[in-house]
Amino acid sequence: MRVSMYYNNSDLRLEETQKPSIFDDEILIKIISSGICGSDVMEWYRIKKAPLVLGHEISGDIVKIGKDVKNFKLGDRVVATHHVPCNNCEYCQRGQHSLCHSIHNTKYYPGGFSEFVRLPAVNLEKGGVIKLPDSVSYDDGSFVEPLGCVVRGLRELDLKPSRSILVLGSGLSGQLVIRNAKAYGAGKIIATDLSQYRLDFAKKSGADLVIDAAKDDVIKKVLAETDGKGVDYVVITAGAKILFEQAMHAVKNGGKVLLYGIMAPGTIIDFDIFPFWQKQIQLLSTYAAAPIDLTEALELIRAKRVRVSDLITHRLALAETGKGFELTVNADDSMKVIIEPQK
Repeated sequence: MRVSMYYNNSDLRLEETQKPSIFDDEILIKIISSGICGSDVMEWYRIKKAPLVLGHEISGDIVKIGKDVKNFKLGDRVVATHHVPCNNCEYCQRGQHSLCHSIHNTKYYPGGFSEFVRLPAVNLEKGGVIKLPDSVSYDDGSFVEPLGCVVRGLRELDLKPSRSILVLGSGLSGQLVIRNAKAYGAGKIIATDLSQYRLDFAKKSGADLVIDAAKDDVIKKVLAETDGKGVDYVVITAGAKILFEQAMHAVKNGGKVLLYGIMAPGTIIDFDIFPFWQKQIQLLSTYAAAPIDLTEALELIRAKRVRVSDLITHRLALAETGKGFELTVNADDSMKVIIEPQK
């Protein structure tokens, strides 16, 4: 079968490899849609494991099924996650699934940028495979994993209806945060970015106010918009140090700041601890999604409470995965890039 093998962000090669065989408790999926995630293009994170096949936002059809597999059948349309929690450890029992040892040590083979993927038994046993309703397209299904991550993040914030939220960074994750917050009944939604292209998307996603961080003072703008009080919640979706400072000053007394975007290891941020203490800010972080989040994300998409199809700006064949990475890295005129491995 064909795969797109990752060597670095500028070197993805169409290669041939053996089609995966499965055990009696596993399934084989033919990949129809596979989204490129922002984390796929974090070269500092990926290159140390290269060469490898990336891609973890997948949807497709079950084309082979082990004799011991229950609750699924040939031809089922499904979405699947690459990481699954054990559901038994102390972290899972506390609802902190993304701290589970299993979620950091499970994956499917070889990766979403390939024609076929083998799903191990643990994915089936622990809720890592979900049937895709006929009313949801494969492309929309590929958003279940990234939207699931947002669902978990907003749960960490304990987002309450009618309260204000500032989204720092309007890339794909920022768009999904805006749309999910809107679906959950958030009050005023403010979004920032350096790109007018992404700010225009943020308006379409439901932001009440967008701020061009390349031209305007984000903190002053937010405080002016909130009568000097600041916002209830801030979500940092990009890995830029300046966003942390903006968040600390833009959040109101007793507010919450969520670190959603990833910064490289070794990143040190200096900030004045006194206002952090005085304002009694809660600083939170989030990572990944568990089956409970994926199920909720799929329902949000199925019920059309969160639109995703209009975020897709490019659909590319498997041989064009390198071009997809370039589009995602530059992000000048792209939002979501979908790879279609069967083309």
